[in-house]
Amino acid sequence: MVMVLGRCAPVPSHMGKAALSVLNIFDHGVADLLAGNEIDRPRNAITVTHNLHRFFGDFEVFFKPNRSIDSPLPRLLALHRAITHIIRLSVAGAYIGKILDDLEKKVIRADGSTELSHAVTLKLGGCLDGTIYV
Repeated sequence: MVMVLGRCAPVPSHMGKAALSVLNIFDHGVADLLAGNEIDRPRNAITVTHNLHRFFGDFEVFFKPNRSIDSPLPRLLALHRAITHIIRLSVAGAYIGKILDDLEKKVIRADGSTELSHAVTLKLGGCLDGTIYV
């Protein structure tokens, strides 16, 4: 499920498969730990504050395994950490941030730089509520 700004339709299976394929590029076989209902297993769970959850989900922070508490699989934390570094060290982070900022503001830029396909897909999937402003 994609959970952005409200109720959402399930991610189309081809998109989920593509995302899992990309994860397997970073760590061969890791997709098996996250496919289908596997993503909801305790090995992929962590309890944090709302703000920290948002930062973690936006790849703004990462965690290292901690032996004093039950933490997610170290393998999954390492994968998240690698993705965080790649996003921060490349232009991908700024690009993704711009798309998310546009979607959050529900604004279509007059200069044509808004990724309309993302807004349309989220709106049709029920993930984007309300009016989009031009």
